Amino acid sequence: MKGLLLKDIYMTASYCRSYIFIIVVFTAVSLISDETCAFSAYACLITGMLPVTLMAYDERSKWTEYSGALPYGKGEIVSAKYLMGLFGQLSAVVLSLLITLCVKGVEGTLAVLSVYLFGFTATLLTVGLILPFMFWFGVEKGRMAYYILIVMIFSVTFAVTGVFGEEEAPVSFSGLSPVTAFAVLAAAMVLYAASWLVSIALYKKREVR
Repeated sequence: MKGLLLKDIYMTASYCRSYIFIIVVFTAVSLISDETCAFSAYACLITGMLPVTLMAYDERSKWTEYSGALPYGKGEIVSAKYLMGLFGQLSAVVLSLLITLCVKGVEGTLAVLSVYLFGFTATLLTVGLILPFMFWFGVEKGRMAYYILIVMIFSVTFAVTGVFGEEEAPVSFSGLSPVTAFAVLAAAMVLYAASWLVSIALYKKREVR
């Protein structure tokens, strides 16, 4: 497992350095005004897709087939990608919080903390739904499920915006009680864990060629 994580970390450092730029830009935009603070949540979502990016590089370089000759089980290969997904999401949240802290101070950071938590929760849900398809069909075939899911997410977002109005559309946990917000975050973590187990089961059944 340690070797798989190191391999993915090296790949991230080599091919995904632009993610840091994305986080910085989106966070900077979110600091312009309260109306744009949701951009920080988008940064979390983009970096949360790190496992899909790494899987695409693995398939393109034929590492997926090569890994069959290594002393790693398919469960470990899947687990490494899920751990990298968590690493990407948490890194985006921490970096965004640090930038916000430097610009707005402690009070300003606490004021938008619910937005970052919302972005983290939304990313857990989105990535948790997408990854089983990627491990089942492969990245290229699984992209269709990815596009369909993205369309569904945007459709739901627009529908919610139409119901609540643009100014009241939920883009953070600020309107929820602490108990409710914690329950939503816990549910997202449970779904991510369930997705993890489902992906392991599906990948074990998949014939890698």
